[in-house]
Amino acid sequence: EADREHSAAERKMLDSFVDKGNFKSVRASVNRVLGALWEMLSGVCQRHAIAC
Repeated sequence: EADREHSAAERKMLDSFVDKGNFKSVRASVNRVLGALWEMLSGVCQRHAIAC
């Protein structure tokens, strides 16, 4: 339930800031952040010998 509430709050926030004029740059920024998070999580998995 908390995940749904969190998702809805983020969607509302994004809807108020993202528009056709900045969509491409926002998408690029999001992709950079997601890539960094993926690398961080991969590092945690490697450090602790967790299969990911």
